[in-house]
Amino acid sequence: MSWDPVHDSRRAFLCCMRAQCAPGTAVGPVPLPGLVADPRIDAAAAVLLTLLDATTPVASCGTAAGEAVAAVRALTGSPLTGLPEAEFVLVTGDPAEAIRRAPRGDRDRPERGATVVVVAADVRETLTLAGPGIPGRRSSAVALGGDARRERERANRALPCGVDLLLVGDDGVLALPRSVTIVEGAA
Repeated sequence: MSWDPVHDSRRAFLCCMRAQCAPGTAVGPVPLPGLVADPRIDAAAAVLLTLLDATTPVASCGTAAGEAVAAVRALTGSPLTGLPEAEFVLVTGDPAEAIRRAPRGDRDRPERGATVVVVAADVRETLTLAGPGIPGRRSSAVALGGDARRERERANRALPCGVDLLLVGDDGVLALPRSVTIVEGAA
């Protein structure tokens, strides 16, 4: 593993934070820790390696995600949990089910809503986004299918509760915070 826990973690953290500040904009590339062979899954593992510690419950959806989470857990000590209790979820494949089952927080503790880290697919759709961090509206190529978008909308109906998404691909990290709206039918 060629991961520098100080410098590479800092670079990965900055990618995540800059992506959160500019929703719908990919920020990267994310440094790769060399934990798994697939570079996209490895980049998602880098995000987890940066954001998790021994007190952060994590879950996975997808066989390849399970392998990456196991490698991250070996380094961070993060407890493995089921989807309904996870603070972070790594997803390979369609994220709709993970978004549906991930915790959303509640009125007294909205911060308990999960962050779902999705290994982005090649297929992307241009969507129009609106909300905090976006001046007016922004068109963005997003790897998030219709079922996942509908589950995200349901999960985020009772703001400030909801689920945040980090889509990790070859071009870096693209954030869809719960406060951002996908404007259907707009270009």
